[in-house]
Amino acid sequence: YLYTWDSFPDYNIDLSAFPFITLVPVHHRVSIYGTSFATGIGETDIKGEAAYFQTEDTSGSSIYIKNPYLKYLLEVGYSLTDNLDIIVQFSGKKIFNFKSPDQYAGIPPELAEQFSFLYGEQREWQNSLTTHLTYKTWYDRLKLEFLGTYNLTLEDYMLSPQLSYEVGKGFDFGAGAMIFEGKPGTQFGTMDNEDFIWCDISYSFS
Repeated sequence: YLYTWDSFPDYNIDLSAFPFITLVPVHHRVSIYGTSFATGIGETDIKGEAAYFQTEDTSGSSIYIKNPYLKYLLEVGYSLTDNLDIIVQFSGKKIFNFKSPDQYAGIPPELAEQFSFLYGEQREWQNSLTTHLTYKTWYDRLKLEFLGTYNLTLEDYMLSPQLSYEVGKGFDFGAGAMIFEGKPGTQFGTMDNEDFIWCDISYSFS
């Protein structure tokens, strides 16, 4: 159990410069009740966790404060070979006292839709599937990775291939890309034109 400030803010509206609208971040209190487990079956690792977030909007009546919600995750990890590891995660979120944007009286639907996007409340239930593949070779000096997340509910996704290589002792090179796809109004769909590639070179002293 944890009683703390919500690290991801809610937002109030400042209309002092109307017609320009300013979103003002506010960190409200939240109570978190969580549990987790980890076990193994043969060569397979199985982990799970769940957490209920009790926000200040217990009735779900305010558009400006996130509704209470439950997050959950089930992870299965397996080493296919000495060099190849695979992790698959099923995760989700359940919004309590869910309302669609048009159910908030006196709130323009366009504004309510923006809040539902910011708070991840587009659907009462959302589920995602994530895969992480890791392949090591050349005495573990070369590592190839692939990370992909697909939202089963909103049908948007993110793909990220990565490569890292230990050139020498303390000298490392890395490169990768992130690709976003999805419908407008979804998390990854909003970033549809933000695909990018990256590389880095690092040297550490021991």
